[in-house]
Amino acid sequence: MATGDGASTRLSSLAIVLIAVSTIVLLPGALNRWVLPKEIVFLVGALLAAAVPAAGRLPRWFWMIVLSGSAVLLIAALSGAAPLPQVFGRWPRFEGLVTLPVYLAAAWAGARLFGGVAALRHRVFLSVVAVSALAVFLVAALETLGLRPIPSDLDRPGSLLGNATDQGIVGVMFAALLVLPALAPRMPGPGAATRGGGASRATGAERPAPPRPRAAGTLWLLRAGLLAAALSTVLSASRAATAALFAVAVVASVVLVARRASGDRRSATVHALLALAGIAGLVAAVLLVPLSRERIFDVAALDPARLGDRFTIWREAAQLLWANPLLGVGPSGYLDQIAAVHSATWFFDVGSGVTIDSPHNLLLQAGLAGGIPLLLCLGALAVLSAVTAWRRIRSGDDAVLGATLALLGFTIVLLTHFTAPATTLLAALLLGMVVARPADVPIGSVATRTPTASRFPAAPRGRAGRGLRMLGVTALAASTLLVAVSCSAEVALGAGVSAAADSRLADADAAFATAAALRPWDADTRSIAAQSFAQAADSGQPGAPGLAGSWAARALDLAPDSVLSAKALAVSQQYSGDLDGALETLTALDDRAPNDPETLHRLGGVQFLDGRIPDAQQALERAVAVDPDDADAWLTLQYVYQQTGDSAGFARASGELARLGRN
Repeated sequence: MATGDGASTRLSSLAIVLIAVSTIVLLPGALNRWVLPKEIVFLVGALLAAAVPAAGRLPRWFWMIVLSGSAVLLIAALSGAAPLPQVFGRWPRFEGLVTLPVYLAAAWAGARLFGGVAALRHRVFLSVVAVSALAVFLVAALETLGLRPIPSDLDRPGSLLGNATDQGIVGVMFAALLVLPALAPRMPGPGAATRGGGASRATGAERPAPPRPRAAGTLWLLRAGLLAAALSTVLSASRAATAALFAVAVVASVVLVARRASGDRRSATVHALLALAGIAGLVAAVLLVPLSRERIFDVAALDPARLGDRFTIWREAAQLLWANPLLGVGPSGYLDQIAAVHSATWFFDVGSGVTIDSPHNLLLQAGLAGGIPLLLCLGALAVLSAVTAWRRIRSGDDAVLGATLALLGFTIVLLTHFTAPATTLLAALLLGMVVARPADVPIGSVATRTPTASRFPAAPRGRAGRGLRMLGVTALAASTLLVAVSCSAEVALGAGVSAAADSRLADADAAFATAAALRPWDADTRSIAAQSFAQAADSGQPGAPGLAGSWAARALDLAPDSVLSAKALAVSQQYSGDLDGALETLTALDDRAPNDPETLHRLGGVQFLDGRIPDAQQALERAVAVDPDDADAWLTLQYVYQQTGDSAGFARASGELARLGRN
């Protein structure tokens, strides 16, 4: 297919549209509507990208690092406590065989579509990014006003991303991509001065013509998208994302002013003043949004006691990594293994009943997933990518500059957050764009039909080249199928949770069975079913205890260290009349995951039912010591004091309940 063919241009544009909008796709009805649908749309776009001429390709060093890191992750997963779930990835982000290949496909698509000279494709991409930014801002604005166009019970729901910090990350990356094209439309287009990207002086082939000013409509779309992206970040009320936005704004301002200073000093002064006005405008926007103002500028919000959750998470994650330096605890292993490290302050700082599956720091996350070897791979990738980006930026490649700014913002936020498809797909796409080696023919330029010289060898041709392409397309198709099946299970899982909440236990059991059949490796599907039936058992639903126990046993077969599954099993045993079994489960859970107020509360209750009054009182006193704001635990302890005639204890419990408004 000729690179200038109209059908190819339309196909590449469609691929770019799907890839760019995948960030904001969601699927109503799924239990987690934010993760797998984005991956499906992205993979469809990547499959279309495989059918168009390549503008670039990933360098060999990139593939070597990826293969090394993949080998480390596979060994770590197989060595983990739950090998099968860890190989495929745990709910809800499935960062194993389900999601990690999609991240790799994103980097590949970024190189293929935008490497070398791909000005036309980049313009399409930026236009779709601007539209996506407007969509994110619209929903975020409605949520800020108290509306819920997408049902959510979160204080910071996160617009089309499902998480407020993810909303902030995407806003930062969108703003970084749009700032130069929107504010400096006459600057050189992407790749116009890239080494190896244009025609060779030696061959005398035609070079790309200087870019023309953008059409007024397109320019205003980019500017509107830039404003929407910045405001979406502010509305997210994410401290890390707001800091990243200011970092991007400062760097972009320096670049713009420096370029003007090389020509007209008066123009440079004007642009410097405009840059300062823009940064001041961001500060004003933060001050005008109450939640953002409270979280960022309120001195009380910076109190160490209110920031203690991150410090506690990082400290305990570091302890877990220190104990497992060689391979960590395997991908997704943090979810279960961190429970053994929890101190008494964890539940006060982070919250009772809160379960997190990431240490909220990129370095700790990588270290716990694959130990020191994976950290070395990540470091090598970062260094080589930074060197490549610097060289291309110095050569005048504004597309790479924008992508690098976006990756900078992404990295800043990940120092306090976790990876997720909503943000990492876009970051991987931009990384592929940054590190790509150009193909032998520039795409979307006036030299499209003119073969050009390159410092790098062309893509493999002949039988070997066709074999590699077929292997790549087959891998993409297999990944698409796996993600689609997993997404179907998510819809069934959502139906099961809703049915269980509505006391339709038979319907819930059937829906959970469908989800489990579609994801046979997934311990969390079974655990969610067990937890749903455990809640029904707690509310007195007949038949729920047996279903909770059955699903909990299946979950524990796949992930024997799952705290949530063990809790559901204990509920089943308690309401089935098996107090000895419940005591055995809860005692073992307390030994393995100490200081958990939920475990201690239920253990105390079961011990009281079994006639072990002193043990019950001790367990309940431990529960309220760990979580003094747990009114239910205080109520149970008050009842125990009443039954034992402990008037002083009863008075103390009554005072605490009055403090909590549960007198």
